[in-house]
Amino acid sequence: MVIGVLIHGVVPVDVLQTVLGSENPLAVPLAALAGAPIYVSLSGMLPIAASLSEQGIAIGTVLAFVVGGAGVSIPNVILLNKLFKRRLLIVYATTVVAIGVVVGVVFNVFIV
Repeated sequence: MVIGVLIHGVVPVDVLQTVLGSENPLAVPLAALAGAPIYVSLSGMLPIAASLSEQGIAIGTVLAFVVGGAGVSIPNVILLNKLFKRRLLIVYATTVVAIGVVVGVVFNVFIV
């Protein structure tokens, strides 16, 4: 929830629009990558997603952030590093981020 408050109250709207706005063709991949290291439960991700959406970020970009954060977080990677070989871990993380990008692009282009 703290991250959502920071996004809503501290980060200027023009910065968010520059980095994650619909004018930036890299907004969806950047959102998926930005969400990846954040360790937040899905219920904790809702205030962050709401803050991003209220700041005018497209829903597909917000979804890419959520998918990246849900699938690849630092604690997940640390745990999976003990179970997987490094190559499989890289494939896993890349796949999750790629799925976030695909979901974001599909929502931004075809649904919204």
